[in-house]
Amino acid sequence: MLAVDESLFPKITGTADTEVLFCLALTFGLEDDPAGAVARARDVRYPFQGTIATTDGSLWVFRYSSQGKSRSLFFTRDVRMLRQQYPDWEILREVSDDTRLVVSEPIGDLPGAWVEMPEASYGVVTKAGDHLQPFVPKPPSKAA
Repeated sequence: MLAVDESLFPKITGTADTEVLFCLALTFGLEDDPAGAVARARDVRYPFQGTIATTDGSLWVFRYSSQGKSRSLFFTRDVRMLRQQYPDWEILREVSDDTRLVVSEPIGDLPGAWVEMPEASYGVVTKAGDHLQPFVPKPPSKAA
């Protein structure tokens, strides 16, 4: 918590680690470089375990564990295609064409609907397409 920018510290009002993680990511440049900001970590044996989603108009999703055993994370592909394959799945009629669903476990028995994020990766979901990249934490810069 001592690494959180002092201007953000008063905004941490609860005890959830997600609040601290979000403020740390903001401290490390979340608005300009989401992947780089989330990748900042101190030299601790097992500093991180989890899945994260954040948005700035694009959807950024992360799956990582220092131990290599991340919790699962899935997302849907093109909703228009899924509507054609699964016309009875009501939620698909309720969302826009560019919607992506991100979940910890697949919802329903819908073969081909869910894509599992690979271990130690992050994805950027935009209207132009989906891009998966490897995710590797790195120590914060001296300036942070």
